[in-house]
This record gives sequence, structure tokens and C-alpha cells, in this order.
Amino acid sequence: MKTAAITLISILYLFNPNYVQTDKYSIIGEWKAPDMENSTIKVYKATDGFIYGKIIASDEAEWIEEIILKKVKYDVESKSWRGKIYSLKRNMTIAAELTLENSKKLKLVGTKFFMTKTFYWNK
Repeated sequence: MKTAAITLISILYLFNPNYVQTDKYSIIGEWKAPDMENSTIKVYKATDGFIYGKIIASDEAEWIEEIILKKVKYDVESKSWRGKIYSLKRNMTIAAELTLENSKKLKLVGTKFFMTKTFYWNK
């Protein structure tokens, strides 16, 4: 009886739409960034072990093929990814923390000195 209850609770937890199974590569894939001129970013693991993000489509044609996420690594304690993001509009690199809100929504928080900006990418 106890085993059946644990199994049932586990199944309900795993199929909860708000449950996000997070591993260090959960953010890999294609993400839509409406705040970045409707860009699509391909997030991938490179041979150096870090995660990068490259624009593969955008309303701004000159942005295509630009790498905007750099040296991103998963932080187990905070359950988030940390690295750098390059702002094409401002021509600067800033510290970034990425967190999965759910399996289809990625929250990015960029920080430079005392300023922060939060934006979201969608699958």
C-alpha cells in the first residue's frame, strides 16, 4: 500500500504541467525572443563543455549568426545557468542568469553594475 501511494504521488508530480525537470542541458534547443526583434536563438552545447546561443532567424538580418549567449554553465545550487549575454543593441556583454520558468519559458536576467533587465524567451 505504501509503495502504491509513493508511486501515485511520483506520477502526479512528474505529469504536473508546472513541474520542470532540470538538468544541465535542459535549455538546449530553439527559443523565440520577441524582445530581440523577433529573433530565434539556437542554444547548444559546444565542444568546450559550455553552452552558447546563436541567432538563427531575426527581423534584423544582420543579427543572424551572431553568438549572443557565451560560456553558460549550469549552477547546481541555484538551479540556474550563469554566463554572459551579448546585447547587440547596446554593443556590450553583460552577466546573465537563466532559469526555466517551465518547459516552454526561459527567464533571463542580465546584470551590469547595479542595473538589471529581465526578459523571457519561449519555445
